[in-house]
Amino acid sequence: MKTVHLFDDFVQFAGSDRQTRAYRSSKVLYSLAAKTAGKINPVTVWVDAALSCIDAIDSYLRLQRAREVTKQLEIMKSSLEEQLKNHLNIIQMYLDDIRENKEHRLDEIDKIFKRERQECKLLIAIVTKNREEIFKNCQSISSLRHSGCYSKELSGLLRATDELVFSTLNLINNKAD
Repeated sequence: MKTVHLFDDFVQFAGSDRQTRAYRSSKVLYSLAAKTAGKINPVTVWVDAALSCIDAIDSYLRLQRAREVTKQLEIMKSSLEEQLKNHLNIIQMYLDDIRENKEHRLDEIDKIFKRERQECKLLIAIVTKNREEIFKNCQSISSLRHSGCYSKELSGLLRATDELVFSTLNLINNKAD
């Protein structure tokens, strides 16, 4: 790829400014029209022709430079379009993977919830069955305590029964949530 400097001027040193050239050309045309052919200075016509040629060369070089810049920009544009297309394809692949994984993950989450619900129902059934036995034991321990035979063993048994009832109620509350 060629390197083209956009603001460089090849004939800048030759005085090829368009406005000054147009002024000189109009001056020459005026002298041709207003004066006779014998009074026209041939050097002025020759210099004007030389400046016009230099200006034409400069215009051609600017055109070529603009074409080269356009060509480079089109190459860059096509390269960027290709990169964009490739990135869009990659993103589409990621989205497809995410969609496939989403369905798989949703199925897995449903299975986990079903299993948790079954375990919760089973645990509640076990606790409910044992709760009746625990309350029967609590009533018998309470009747022992009211009967008047109080000992260290009975005190430990009361404490253990209270902890068991408290743990059972916490388990039911936590699993129900």
